[in-house]
Amino acid sequence: MRFDQYYSEAKAYLDTFKLLLEKQEEYLMTTFIQQGPEVLRKNMGITTDSDWQLVFDRLVFADDILKKCVMNFMPFFKAMVAEHGPSVLRKIFEIDVAKYDSVFEKLMDLVSVSEGALYDHVFRNSEKFLELIRAGKADDLRKQLCLEGDKYESLWIEILELLYDSINSQIQSESLQDKNVELLLNMLWNFPVSEEGR
Repeated sequence: MRFDQYYSEAKAYLDTFKLLLEKQEEYLMTTFIQQGPEVLRKNMGITTDSDWQLVFDRLVFADDILKKCVMNFMPFFKAMVAEHGPSVLRKIFEIDVAKYDSVFEKLMDLVSVSEGALYDHVFRNSEKFLELIRAGKADDLRKQLCLEGDKYESLWIEILELLYDSINSQIQSESLQDKNVELLLNMLWNFPVSEEGR
């Protein structure tokens, strides 16, 4: 099949679904959230992966359906992020590939940052994160919290400060003077570790 023929057929297919989507947006969002994308796909009568990908991409990029889903079901998404971390949004919406990075970033900003779900996640899991830091395995913590990149630098510093304060509180309350904890804290803050400062 030639590209222009495929493009014409795909465009016609998308135009037909656009009319359907405009009238059924609430139903689509509810079905997507409550029953998942496969049920939605089946209910829409889409049988091939390539057709579904066209429709899904249309919903995601042109109609901003994921943001609308999040806005309509914010308590659900906030609770999911607080419990499982920001990357759960990628899993729920099946947007794991790089072409959806900008969409994920918008959802991350909306749920995790603006609604405070990331802070809830850090507070709920601070013990686990502190254990990672103590074990010297905090290297990928920033990635795990989806805070990579310059955009999230100040937020990352806030999270580190929260964890730093938690560690200090535990050290004071438990009278822990573990040299490894101090070294890890210095590493996290990129401070040089000097012998006379100990």
